[in-house]
Amino acid sequence: MLKKIIVFFFLSALSASNQIAYSRITHENPVKTETLTSNRLYQNWLEWQRGFDLAELETSKNWTKPGNAAHFAWTQASNVRSFGEIYEVTGDVDWLERMAEELDVIFAYRGDVAGNTPVDYFTCYGLTLYGWKEVTPTSPASYSAVHQGMILIAFLEYVKHVRSLDHAPQVLETKANAYEAYAVQVMSALDQLYSFKQHAGKTVGYYKATKVRKTPCSDPPEFRVGPHNQTLVMGTVLDLLVQLGLDNDQNDYETKIVEIARGLKLDLTIPNGANHYEWPYWPSFSEVYQENGDDKAEDISHGALDIEFVVAVHQSGYSDGGSKLFSTTDIGRFVATMTDRLNRGDENFAFRVNGQLTTYAKNQGKINSIRPAWALLGQYHRPILDIGDRRCTNNGSHANATLLRLGGLELSCPGWCPSSPGTAVHATFNSQTASNGWQKSNSAICNDNYGSMHHIYYSDDDPARLEARDGKGYFEIFEQENSDHTCNSQEFGSKDLALYRDISLVGDEPLIELAGFSRSKSTATSTTSAVTNRSAFFLDSDNSYSALTSTQDLNFVGIQDSFWQPFNVFLKPVGKTEIRAVVGMRDSWGSNHNQSLLLDELMICSTEYCGNDFCASHETPESCPTDCQLNWNVLGYDFQGGTQGWSSADIDGYSYSNVNGALLAEENAQGGTHNLDLFETAGLELAWHKDFERQSDVPVVLKGQVVVSTANANFGPVNNICVAVVDPSLSSYPVVVKRCQKWINTTSSGEHEFEYDFTEELSNNQLYRIVIGTFDSWGAFKGQTLEINSVEIAGLTELDPPTVTCGNNICETGENSQICSVDCPLQPRISSFDFSNGSQGWLNTSSNLYQYTVANGKLVGEEVSSGLDPNPPEAADLDINWYRDFDYGGQDNFRVSGQVRVFSNNSTTSAKTTRYCVALVAVDTNTMIPGTKECEHWPMTTDSGLQPFSFDYSALAQGQGRVRVVIGMPDSWSANREQKIEIMSIEVIHGME
Repeated sequence: MLKKIIVFFFLSALSASNQIAYSRITHENPVKTETLTSNRLYQNWLEWQRGFDLAELETSKNWTKPGNAAHFAWTQASNVRSFGEIYEVTGDVDWLERMAEELDVIFAYRGDVAGNTPVDYFTCYGLTLYGWKEVTPTSPASYSAVHQGMILIAFLEYVKHVRSLDHAPQVLETKANAYEAYAVQVMSALDQLYSFKQHAGKTVGYYKATKVRKTPCSDPPEFRVGPHNQTLVMGTVLDLLVQLGLDNDQNDYETKIVEIARGLKLDLTIPNGANHYEWPYWPSFSEVYQENGDDKAEDISHGALDIEFVVAVHQSGYSDGGSKLFSTTDIGRFVATMTDRLNRGDENFAFRVNGQLTTYAKNQGKINSIRPAWALLGQYHRPILDIGDRRCTNNGSHANATLLRLGGLELSCPGWCPSSPGTAVHATFNSQTASNGWQKSNSAICNDNYGSMHHIYYSDDDPARLEARDGKGYFEIFEQENSDHTCNSQEFGSKDLALYRDISLVGDEPLIELAGFSRSKSTATSTTSAVTNRSAFFLDSDNSYSALTSTQDLNFVGIQDSFWQPFNVFLKPVGKTEIRAVVGMRDSWGSNHNQSLLLDELMICSTEYCGNDFCASHETPESCPTDCQLNWNVLGYDFQGGTQGWSSADIDGYSYSNVNGALLAEENAQGGTHNLDLFETAGLELAWHKDFERQSDVPVVLKGQVVVSTANANFGPVNNICVAVVDPSLSSYPVVVKRCQKWINTTSSGEHEFEYDFTEELSNNQLYRIVIGTFDSWGAFKGQTLEINSVEIAGLTELDPPTVTCGNNICETGENSQICSVDCPLQPRISSFDFSNGSQGWLNTSSNLYQYTVANGKLVGEEVSSGLDPNPPEAADLDINWYRDFDYGGQDNFRVSGQVRVFSNNSTTSAKTTRYCVALVAVDTNTMIPGTKECEHWPMTTDSGLQPFSFDYSALAQGQGRVRVVIGMPDSWSANREQKIEIMSIEVIHGME
């Protein structure tokens, strides 16, 4: 079956470490009780407090006046939203009260409130607007829609939280009503800035922005299409209003959301050979983009606003024409934008979504953070969160607050397993309980003075708890007096001081995590040695305690106190039954220096997260498409029982069979041709095909294994494989999508695995023909072979076998001219050539006496050197020639027509100065078919002018299989006369079909 058929959209070059655990928090799936009393919640609470500075909020420092909208939007709104997140985790309404307190501060600075001067700053725009003003040293009165949106999201999330309560306190309800009413008022006024236009055949919506920030009201405003992020953040506000049930005939929010989403979708591009999305900062339909060629890519900061809108639209399920606006496939490509372009694997992120690191000098240096909304993608591909672990280790006090603010996605910095699901072995040391089953290395094994251990517990009111991970207790293992570093027991990974726990596994766990916080200390005063250190790892208890994971070490040179450090170690314990988790340190000194290892928040758990290639019980295809195969109709074909409904085109020169569980197509001894216009198989000659139907809006993925080979690789693209989709409902079989791969100068592709996503190209409730094959790369027989070993198709359903009724005047699938000539009469097999895109398969017998080119829709052959060249029999003895092979089959219809023009630079004698010929050659014998050479000449004429021709060879070509059409001219002079032929608009009717 097709395993993880959409993983390839998501997998990228990621950091190998897994540093953050998460779980999806909903009211239906609350966090386990023990989590709420652990240090984690207490730690998070402190960081929220530190991250939200009420004094800073009220004064808006660094600006000349309080209440600056940009400061509210970029600094405080996300922190305010964090209070709502902790309410989501705890269900404690007190957090909503705190959230309202902070929102009230922002609410008081509304620009339309008396006392917030200048009261009339909105009138500078000639509009009646509401919201928050911008206050900067250079612009004392301006307005930005993007900041209104970012602030309103915080207010509306509060409203959403309050409305989720069965019995909300009246004070919360009153505030929620006021916030909601004002948000509607702001958005209604902003309708003056909303507009739409036709772009790429669709109606797209956008919010207008001022061209420049206007200071004096006398300076009239100029409006233009705003950047993507300005419009998309407003779309997120509209989505919240819809969720609150405020969409109606007067406020058609859903229509705006669809129009806004279209504008972004039309600007999404996928670079060649990539799977990620890129998009411009300015919409391609904006004046800035079109007039100035400003196509710079979106940046990581503003792009976070775009991503939050994309995720909201995806989760709300908005559709356009029956298809989801942002499908699972789209989400995967946005994931790849972060993993493949923005993430650099170090402390830097690229500045723009196309991978550009910096643009302006002010953006240079380390960014050192991941914008919170980008981490929203972690719920679809958990390793995204690994990229965000820098927030935990590199940033300041409130770094986690903004990372944790993720619309219901609870994140933890390293040191915590997922709270739900998964059974975790906890050791939070927050009570007077001893080691909770954890053990230390001891003298019975080590035969040394190591490993004294005690549990330090503080009461709730003891300020010393701040020293213990902001909790109530920790465990300490310390070096006793007169100890040395000779105790390096294998049972503890050669660590002297160690805390460990043995784990028995039942079956193969998806992933085992050892996580926690450690702190190493020493009384040593040396500044040159690794004074303090810590290691974490897993050992194989069944195999002499050999190492199962690379040791995760932390060394602190010349530091007596490492302070608290988070750690995570992961293990895929395939085939293991008994393992040992160890956290320890080695003695860095030959004499005692009172080294100690402090440990807290230790956990061992089965880590089930999205992105570990395991579909856990709580995961769904929608929430975790990387791990859980969607409930698609996945069709697998191994051809062990025959062709399994796959068909082949009936073409002379090729044979088709089912051999050893594979579909085989071969160019036989007679040889096929490489010029057939096979509409029903997308022009593929060695091909197998089958018809399907797409019935639902799920990704469509084709996967399989093939081998293509040839007997000759002297030149050209010898081997190629194509997977195509054609529309069988139309007689012309138009190609919907076609993907090919070539192997130049190679006799065999080897076992080639292909995997293509056709989701975007295929519509619902449509019939499609899947074609897998290759085309003949040679004019002469080269023994090409196609072998299809397996095919898997997701997202399509098989069609029932067609009902064939001969005599109903319908040429049905399964009927042909041989089976039912009444319904399927023979039609001329016509090949037309305008040479607009090259020679289109026409070849020549090149020599150093003649030159051949294709220019301006015509084939050109000309004499460039003196002397007669030997007459080539394969080209009907025509020295200057163009030829192409066709299948015939003797169906009483073989005609060649076209236009030709011949030249010479000399007409001073009686010789036939200009002439051309058309002839047929039997490919299997390489001889000219008698009577088929038709020539015309113009004595004493240097230019024949454009001449039409049409020759009927039906009778003369009878009995032939492959026929070569040759158009050319003999060399009329022994000396060079610069003869030349131009061939245009050729049509060959070669039999009936």
